[in-house]
Amino acid sequence: MARDETDIQHHTIGDVLRSVRERAGFSIEKFSQTSGVRDAYLIAFERNSFGELPSQPYILGILKKYSVLCDVSYEELFTVCVASGCCKTSGKLDTLPKNRFAQPKHFLWEKFDMHPALWLAIAVAAYVLFQIGYLAMPVRIILSQQYDVSHDNPVVLEGMFRGYVRAAWLNGEYISIKQNTFRQSVYLNPGVNTIEIRAVNFFRSETIQKKIIVYEKQREQTVQSELIEQIASPEPTMLNASFAPTPSPEI
Repeated sequence: MARDETDIQHHTIGDVLRSVRERAGFSIEKFSQTSGVRDAYLIAFERNSFGELPSQPYILGILKKYSVLCDVSYEELFTVCVASGCCKTSGKLDTLPKNRFAQPKHFLWEKFDMHPALWLAIAVAAYVLFQIGYLAMPVRIILSQQYDVSHDNPVVLEGMFRGYVRAAWLNGEYISIKQNTFRQSVYLNPGVNTIEIRAVNFFRSETIQKKIIVYEKQREQTVQSELIEQIASPEPTMLNASFAPTPSPEI
């Protein structure tokens, strides 16, 4: 049971601490030895010289010592301490001080922290918008062959598509697409040939690319005709000249 307590509401914390210490039979020296608190702090506390006291956690520890050794309610001592202006009202419920270097959170970020599911909704919405943009993007046609003149027939056209391709055609014929690439043989006519490639995306937006290839036959036929002309009209050779009659000398 606690000892009989005087009315402490109308006294300072220093008066109350000195009163309960003396009532418990402690001198300053004995109380300092028993509690482990420096006698200078005890004297300053009982004189209400709060400027000579350490930080509040240490002050609350001194109040605990008075409460235990002098059999006094800690809550009542704390109430008087607050009324005397020595302790803050937060008291034992104090939390760690805030980080002065921490960046303040924006209002929207705090809302996001309160609703983590909103992040998932934003991620899903961003993914859907990205997919819609990808599907709606016009198809880009890239040909790997850059030649404009060909001596071969047929020629093989290879290329790739950038973007989503629903279907593609080369000169009206369906192109087989594998991993957005294609390979197609094209027969050429002598002279100028216009190659047209059409591709449509998911929303059937059409892209058309035209390529002009000039087909020239191989020059073997020209070379053969030149050889035939040379055989048909041969030029005199050294062998024919050796058998020609020599003129007789004049007498």
